[in-house]
Amino acid sequence: FGHLFERVFYVAANRGAKDITIREEYCELDNVLCIDYDDFAYTPDDSSLEDIAAIVERVKLGLEEKFPLLIDVDMDVDEAVKRVKLMEKATTEMADKSFKEHEPYFGIHGGHRNRDDNNNQQQKEKKGGRLGQNKASPQQKLSLVHIAPTYKVKNCAAQFCPYDQDQSVAVASMRRAREQSKKASVTLAASVFPEDGDAVPADFIRLGDLSRSTMSDYPNLPLKKKLPFINDIFDNLRSSSGFNSYDYIIYTNADIIVTEKFYDIVTAAIDSGYDAFTINRQTVAKGKASNHLYTALDLDDIYQLKGKVHPGSDCFVMKRSIFEKIDMGNLFLGYPPTANVLLVQAESLAVRYTMFASNELKATFHLGDDKSWHEKNDANLEYEVTNYENAYNDLHEVWTALCEFSPEYDTRRLNSLKYVGNNMSCSRLANKFYSVAGYDLAKEQREAAGGNQMALASPALAVTGTSSEVKTDSPIVFQFLVGLEGTGHHLHQKLYKGS
Repeated sequence: FGHLFERVFYVAANRGAKDITIREEYCELDNVLCIDYDDFAYTPDDSSLEDIAAIVERVKLGLEEKFPLLIDVDMDVDEAVKRVKLMEKATTEMADKSFKEHEPYFGIHGGHRNRDDNNNQQQKEKKGGRLGQNKASPQQKLSLVHIAPTYKVKNCAAQFCPYDQDQSVAVASMRRAREQSKKASVTLAASVFPEDGDAVPADFIRLGDLSRSTMSDYPNLPLKKKLPFINDIFDNLRSSSGFNSYDYIIYTNADIIVTEKFYDIVTAAIDSGYDAFTINRQTVAKGKASNHLYTALDLDDIYQLKGKVHPGSDCFVMKRSIFEKIDMGNLFLGYPPTANVLLVQAESLAVRYTMFASNELKATFHLGDDKSWHEKNDANLEYEVTNYENAYNDLHEVWTALCEFSPEYDTRRLNSLKYVGNNMSCSRLANKFYSVAGYDLAKEQREAAGGNQMALASPALAVTGTSSEVKTDSPIVFQFLVGLEGTGHHLHQKLYKGS
């Protein structure tokens, strides 16, 4: 049935105790995820809902890590736990029935719990961790430095000064999270313009002041915005006296609110083996009502909100050795593609990188979804074009050294060209360059290589060609065919035997 779909993903179970294993060469394929049986099995009598949720979370992370296409898919852990509990109930009801019988919803067969299975002890022993990994051993506290580009706001409202609402709540959340951290030693830092000194709280480290801005370097740009260059902020941290004592660097936008367990959540992700990762925010309301905006005193209420997912990157965590190599050229804050360029370097330079989706860790928030830079007017366009030119010209050697691109036409969108990079961040940057600024990175690489790559088919052929391999509106399909209970393999025996 594979020819019916544009992409097919396989999820296979390794069960060493029963000598049921998937050959390693298959597990290494991009569209195959192999999961060890002990990483998703549990003992009902000895497992709490929290234990089951931890298992579901591990499987979810495994799917997203192996299949990046799923990162923006909302996989609801709570609903999955409910489904598992319903399946557990069905298993209990079928326990005394014939093994040949099966219940119609999950496909659970009778007599399942009466089978001789010696895996109970292994199931009891597994707690926490990610797919294929053991629980991390106790370590000394990590040293984290969290830097945010705070700034002083003119004519600020009294309850938020010297900031606006977003920064005021964000700074309060960082201070609270530092106080609550049990697993990390946290330093908060900021680098600001000399006149913005009030925007650095007394318990933050004030790094070297910023000496240039878009106003000084691009005096002809409209609106006369004074925006900092992100590399200047990074350089001020790298040249600070305590820099070599930090294990990991955290960079967030000035308006990103962190949960009170944020630094322990970050530490747990680091302990899982990631040397770089990003955490996508949840977007929540700016207040309880139009006449009651949230303030720093409302953090408890904000933490309880269920936010909307957001695909953009505004919280970066990376090992110091990676941060030392980051080069952001003359990119300035406030306009794209600054985040995309940082993302490319973080992912490409990391040994193990991941992007945590908004509802995955539920670790960061943003009040409202304002995008002042997104307002389509000539003034904003000039800033955006300037930043794209900086990214393209100043950092050409950086991203061409890290990324490889190949073009293909999106068969689901008429005549739509898209680019596929060697990783997710490179793909995103290439498509941004092409769709927003008209830069064709794949064409450049083909020309640099002598133009020997296979020619790209025309859009018309890609959409209307006669090849049976070309499909439109193809769904993403997961079909479990390796005997996982509850996935219907007893209900689809003909398909199972013939696959």
